[in-house]
Amino acid sequence: MNMAGASENAIKVITYGADGYTSDLPIWKAMEPDTIVAYMADGQPLLRNHGYPVRLVVPRWWGYKNVKWLVKLTVTNENYLGYWESVGYPDIARKNGE
Repeated sequence: MNMAGASENAIKVITYGADGYTSDLPIWKAMEPDTIVAYMADGQPLLRNHGYPVRLVVPRWWGYKNVKWLVKLTVTNENYLGYWESVGYPDIARKNGE
């Protein structure tokens, strides 16, 4: 995010899947070292059903934050809510114990 020139006022990263699905992450979560954009698994390119060409992996957060078929990321200073978040799912999607 720093290398991309994200504003210091940024609070969210909006994630867009090729299928039209969107979600969001707080910028602090997106910048954690174990939050990754993956293009390989077990040394091989991702399979289509696993999110080829790339997917977002957010360890310890519920799956609706792990966007498959990722085509775009944007950074915003607004409180964007993705598909599931806008229908009532928690925006901070922690699994038990985090």
